[in-house]
Amino acid sequence: MKSLKASLKTNLCKITKSTVEKVIINSANTTSSILAHQPVAPKEIEMFKNVKR
Repeated sequence: MKSLKASLKTNLCKITKSTVEKVIINSANTTSSILAHQPVAPKEIEMFKNVKR
C-alpha cells in the first residue's frame, strides 16, 4: 500500500511539473511573439531566447 501511494505521488509530481513547464513555455512563446512586434534590441531578444530553454 505504501509503495502505491509513493508511486502515485511521484506520478502526480511529474504531471504537475510537465504542466507547469508547458504553461511556462506557452507564456514565453506569447511574450516572444509580442516582443517580435516591438522594436527590441537584438541583445535583449538573445537573452530572452536563452532564458526560455
